[in-house]
Amino acid sequence: EDSCLGLPEAAFSRHIAYDIGAAEVTEILSRLLNCPAVLAGFSRLLIDPNRGEDDPTLVMKLSDGAIIPGNRHLDAQGVSRRKARYYAPYHQAIAGRINAARARGLTPALLSIHSFTPVFQGRARPWHIGVLWDRDDR
Repeated sequence: EDSCLGLPEAAFSRHIAYDIGAAEVTEILSRLLNCPAVLAGFSRLLIDPNRGEDDPTLVMKLSDGAIIPGNRHLDAQGVSRRKARYYAPYHQAIAGRINAARARGLTPALLSIHSFTPVFQGRARPWHIGVLWDRDDR
C-alpha cells in the first residue's frame, strides 16, 4: 500500500528518501562503541521518524522539488495508520533500548545519526559534519 508512494524507484536512492550513509555510520559506531543501534527501516517519505508527532512536515507532500504522489491526498486517518505501522514501532524500539539500559543501571546516551546532502534546493551546503546536542540536566 505505502511502498512506492507513486514514485519511480530512482527517487528512493535520493536524499529525499533517506539519510544517505547514515545507516552505515550507525552500524560502524554501534560495533565500535559496543552499543545497540535502532534503524528506521523505512523511507522518511512515508513518515519522518525524526519529526514530532504533530509536526506539519511529518508526512511531506513535496520534498526538494519532488512531488510525493502517495502523500498528496493523505488524510488524518492515513497519517494515523502510518504512525501506527512505522513511526510508533520505531520510537518504541528506541524507548525499549533506553529502558533496558536503565534497568541494567546504565545511564543511556542517545545518538541520532543524519547526513547532509551537499546540495539542497539548488544551493551548495558547506557542512561535512555537524554535532547537535541537548542539555543533560543531571
